Amino acid sequence: MHAMLRSAVLATAVTASLFSATSAVAGGAPDYGDVNVDRRVVLQDGALTIGGTYQCEGPGERLGNASVEVFQRGDRVAGVGLEALICDGADHRWEVTVAAENARPGRALAHILLQVCEVPDGPCPGVLFDQDIVVTPRR
Repeated sequence: MHAMLRSAVLATAVTASLFSATSAVAGGAPDYGDVNVDRRVVLQDGALTIGGTYQCEGPGERLGNASVEVFQRGDRVAGVGLEALICDGADHRWEVTVAAENARPGRALAHILLQVCEVPDGPCPGVLFDQDIVVTPRR
């Protein structure tokens, strides 16, 4: 019983910290950019092909990175990291194919974190995005 109570308290603390971090970024942080995932994600042979666009900026050119996780029915079915994004204010296209754990055709949610680094190996403020997508089999 004691372990269950400790787990519940820990889960509440983690959730509260996530909400406060999201609120702080959304409320007062500079607009570093945007990451979009194509609405249609293709499933073939146990892998998802995920693509989209990104745009990020800051004073001068900066490097950024992003992580994209795909969830279906509350379970994570795929995830990928995008590194060395060029943050020059222009729109850039991206596409990757990743292994998909138990993905199936249907609705899904893409959870995206975009980070723009102030200096190499320095602080990398982040912005969170959620986007509804549809997993479709390759035809």
